[in-house]
Amino acid sequence: MLSPKRICMTGRRDILKFLGGVLGTMTTASNNRVLTKAHRDFSCGLSRFANTKVHDKDLSDDLVQETFIKTWKYLQGTGKINLMRAFLYHVLNRLIIDEYRRKKAVSLDVLIESGFELQAIDF
Repeated sequence: MLSPKRICMTGRRDILKFLGGVLGTMTTASNNRVLTKAHRDFSCGLSRFANTKVHDKDLSDDLVQETFIKTWKYLQGTGKINLMRAFLYHVLNRLIIDEYRRKKAVSLDVLIESGFELQAIDF
């Protein structure tokens, strides 16, 4: 029996060859089939990658889900992806960057002006 990590690593070269030839002009059914296969092959790695960047399992799962939604929309509109793995990691990386932009740090002065009170901590 294969371990979950081994299952995630199985067949990446084969899927890249398959996807490289298939993702030209496709119907919705073939989009669904290709994206399902990509999800099965790449979602573990994408989730691990996102988790190392954001250090939050729930957020990383949300970002991976959003990656596949954006990929689906792209396939429906343009319909051509040459390298699915590279495309997915690129989309995920851009989503991670957007998440960090959304969570900009707030200076201590701004916090104090808005009513935040500092409390002393005894060690």
